[in-house]
Formats: sequence, structure tokens, C-alpha cells
Amino acid sequence: MKTIPAQPVSAVLMTLDGLGARYLGAYGNDHVPTPNVDRFASDGILFEQAMAPMFRPQEWCSPSGVANQSFAITDWLRKRVGNNFLVTDDEALAEAARGLWKVVEVPWQQTQRLAASEWDTQLAKWFATGYEVIQNLPPGFLVWMHSKSLRCVWDAPFAWRERMTGDDELPPTDDPRPSVRERVAADDPQIWQIRAAYAAQICVLDLLWGAWSEHVRGWQADHGPLMTVLTSWGGYPLGEHGVIGGETSPYHERLHIPLILQPCLPKQYGTRFEHLVEPTDTWQWLAGWFEGRRDTVLATKGWRANHQQEVWIGGDASTKLLRTHRWYFVETGERTHLFLKPDDRWDQNDISSRCPDVVIQLREQWLKLHTPAITRLP
Repeated sequence: MKTIPAQPVSAVLMTLDGLGARYLGAYGNDHVPTPNVDRFASDGILFEQAMAPMFRPQEWCSPSGVANQSFAITDWLRKRVGNNFLVTDDEALAEAARGLWKVVEVPWQQTQRLAASEWDTQLAKWFATGYEVIQNLPPGFLVWMHSKSLRCVWDAPFAWRERMTGDDELPPTDDPRPSVRERVAADDPQIWQIRAAYAAQICVLDLLWGAWSEHVRGWQADHGPLMTVLTSWGGYPLGEHGVIGGETSPYHERLHIPLILQPCLPKQYGTRFEHLVEPTDTWQWLAGWFEGRRDTVLATKGWRANHQQEVWIGGDASTKLLRTHRWYFVETGERTHLFLKPDDRWDQNDISSRCPDVVIQLREQWLKLHTPAITRLP
């Protein structure tokens, strides 16, 4: 009997710096409409407790960096797949990846201005460049798409800002973000303008995601299986803990990120996993995908027996961060915070003074587990 060769599979990993989980409907947001991303989540697998990496994306391109374990997997994947591309508007990442990935850079607009339409935004250029790359590739490719535009360029059309602004407020007409990390009071009126501008960016992202999904469905119909992973490199603080911007906030408005993937087996549609994961984990799933394990994420079933014992750690000598399924411990200098998880999703109620024994235990656990390479430990 003649055997039919296995159909080659392809994958796209999309990382958007500045995209926090709290602004997506799939993660509980109810005031910014994200129907297209929500639909993607409902037909795929969503990780409820994905945490941001504690290093920059270019570390995935360095065999000697803090993400050297991830580099080993990505290096194997690139050699296994062969046809691998990086599409990015991040100059530092593009420079670090040359010689390892086929790099396609997305140019930045020269002036900071609001776009005339959604299709004229920096995000739209990034999506369009990525799809153009995919369209010209035979099946069997791996494309990593990374954008820093949600952290650097807020250019959504003014009409979107109007929709996201309250009735008694005026939408910002320019980029309201501070040029550097800035402390603000809880009642500072600029917070609401900045949040409206950010929400407008998320609306544009969702619209573009809808167009992207249509293109992907068409591509799959013609060429075969394509895995898409949507995740982030960290959210954008919007004054929740008195800080706007920056990449060092120790709270979940920055650390809690989306991680959603498709396709999956029909019985996995709408699955939500509670495991503590990072974008780094996706490389292992992608390796399984290209090795022919179509149910690659079902490997996480093996975690279910012990996922309550998972620990995520971060920080350095001056900042200790430790997350379990029940607690989030933060120690910065002389300040210590403890938050109950998963109930206190956005770190609003510090209970460290009421649970001193837990604080001592988690501090000791951090000292025992912390290494120079920030790692999610099983």
C-alpha cells in the first residue's frame, strides 16, 4: 500500500512588547472590546497565569545570555526547520538575530503622528510585513514576529481615542506617554488620557488581528497546518501602582501577559490552563509541533498533578519576586508586599503584615531558588 507523506507543518510566534493581559476580554476585561482576540482564545488554548520574561528578547539569540536554555531549543528548531524568519521593528533584536534568523525589519514612521486609519498604523505595517513573508514561503516554516510598537508608538486614529474616552473627558490629540518611567498620583488626570490612548491601541490591534486571522484561515486551507502563538514581553503600567511606563515594575500590570495558541485538537477548544508559564515555554511546544506531535500542548496534562507546586521567580539582589499559585511575594529594598493569588489578580491588597510567617517562608524560598538565569521551576 502506498503511504501518503505527512503534510509539513508551519508556525508563527507573535510577541508584542507592551501587551498586558488585563486589557483583553479573554482575560476578564470588560471595557475595551477585543472580539477577534477573544474568538482566537475560544478556539484555542489560553494560559491564565503566563508571566513576563525577566530578560530582553535578544537574549533568545545569545548562547551565553540569561536565556541560554531557550537558545539551545531555538537553535535546534532553526536547524530542524531550516526556513526560519524574524519579522521585527525592534532594531536591537534585529541586530542580535542576524546570522541566526533571516531578518526582515519593519521600518518606523519618521514622525510621531496619529494614523489616518487603522491600516496606516505601525502595527498594521508589522502585520502586513509578516503576512507578506508567510505568503511567499512554502509550508514547513517557522516565523517569529516581534513588535515593540505598543511600548513605543501609540498612533491609533483619533476616532478610536474618542470612543475610549469618558463623556466628561477630552481625548489626547498627541502621544500622552511620558518619555521615561514617571510617578503619578492616583487622581492625576493624565492617567485617564493615557489609558484612553492605550485602549485605542488595543482596539486597533484587535481589528488587525481579525484581518490576520482571516488571512491565516485562507493560508491553512491551501497549505496545511499552521500554529499561531500570541504572547507578550510584558505589559505597560498605566498608573495602577503610581507609575506610568517603564520595564521594571514588579506588579502584575507588567508581569501578567497573555499566552494563547492555535490550532489544537477539537477537544482542547477553549481550554484554560492555570500553570505558571513564560513565553520561553512555547519553544518546547513548537519543537513538539514540528516533530509531529499535533497534541503537543497536551503534554501539559502531566503538569496537572503538581501544578500547585509550581514557582515563578524573578528579580535580583535588590528586588525579590516570587509567585506561586497561592501567593505573590515582592520585596524591593525595605518594602515588602504579599498578595493572595489568584483572587487578588492585580496586586491591590497587601497582606504581608497579617502573614509574617508566609513572608519569611517565601523569602527563604526565593534565596534558595534564585539563580542568575531567571527560570520557571516545576
